[in-house]
Amino acid sequence: MPPLPIRLVFVLAGWLCATAAGALDTVRVGFQQSGTVQWELQLIGELGLAEREGVALELVPLASKDATHIALQGGAVDVVVDDWLWVSRARDEGRPYAFVTHSLAAGAVYVRPDSGIATLADLAGRKLGIAGGAIDKSWLLLRAYARRQLGRDLADAVEPQYGAPPLLNQLALRGELPAVLNYWNYGARLSAAGFREVISMRTVLTGLGAPPGLPVIAWVFPDEFAA
Repeated sequence: MPPLPIRLVFVLAGWLCATAAGALDTVRVGFQQSGTVQWELQLIGELGLAEREGVALELVPLASKDATHIALQGGAVDVVVDDWLWVSRARDEGRPYAFVTHSLAAGAVYVRPDSGIATLADLAGRKLGIAGGAIDKSWLLLRAYARRQLGRDLADAVEPQYGAPPLLNQLALRGELPAVLNYWNYGARLSAAGFREVISMRTVLTGLGAPPGLPVIAWVFPDEFAA
């Protein structure tokens, strides 16, 4: 069975192929340039998987996660990848978005080997680089975990430094940030450079009582588009 992102193309094809035989329906896919989704979309394009199923993918690169939200809500794209916290909040506010699992991969908190940070509590009073912004799922979940484990909100305990994943890595490598909460693919680069993982988002989810294998991010699109 093909990986889920590729299977999604088949599902989208089934939804959208309502035109004459041989015609291609266009699906506009918004993706964050610093994320891993672009790799999968590139592979789908190189293998011609979308066209084979009667779909023409229009790829829309975007600079940040906030930009993907704006593009989706403004109708500039049909599909993006996002987290279940954002979708849950949107649906609660009356904005009906569907959620189809994309990946179980999640990030972690990485620290410089000379930072003196060994536990979550050691982050107190230190700068913490945070990818994805103030409402990113990893940051919100880490704050909830810290409330349960430490009895305090990390937003008050650390100095949050929000930024794009590659920028945060550069600042950390230059010694300007002792710790970074970053996506797994950028965390892998930090690990290769000698950084240590203090806590993973999988550990955070388990500590919050989430079931094993809970999907973190997914393909997101309006219910109307799905219909």
